[in-house]
Amino acid sequence: GLIVFAGRTHLRNIAWSDSLKLWESAYAINPRSHHTMYNYGYELSIKQRYDEAEKILRPIGDPRVEGPSNTFVYAMVLFNLRRCNRANELLDDAFRVIEEKRKEGGPRNTESSLSRTESNLLVAKAHCIDDLQERGRVLYQSVEKDPTNEYAIQIATDFMQRMEQLQAQN
Repeated sequence: GLIVFAGRTHLRNIAWSDSLKLWESAYAINPRSHHTMYNYGYELSIKQRYDEAEKILRPIGDPRVEGPSNTFVYAMVLFNLRRCNRANELLDDAFRVIEEKRKEGGPRNTESSLSRTESNLLVAKAHCIDDLQERGRVLYQSVEKDPTNEYAIQIATDFMQRMEQLQAQN
């Protein structure tokens, strides 16, 4: 009994040693948990394991399943898989869901929370825009939507710096 317990404790300690292993272990135990799917898919995407992440996130990528914030991570995975058409469909639906939630109101639909989600979704949308002027406009909107979103600010700033470098080369 003690040896089995020690072995299981060791396995659990290994799983907790890095977040991908943790969420992979949690997913093996409870593959239907939306929370686990999101975190496991997110960790896979960070490791650029996009095909695996797409399969894990697919059931919760639709903004009407778990809400539009999950759509952001799924859309970014789709972008990295060069599937912008599908990403754009989901993003358009996510923007509609945000508007519905604004009309509903309530403690789970605060303006700051919805604005942050919308800002992130605009960043995802920008990744799938080839026209550089339009991409810049959408990134500007993402920062305008939530000026406290450091992620959107960083992506927009990086984009502007790349554009300035390109302009300086010409």
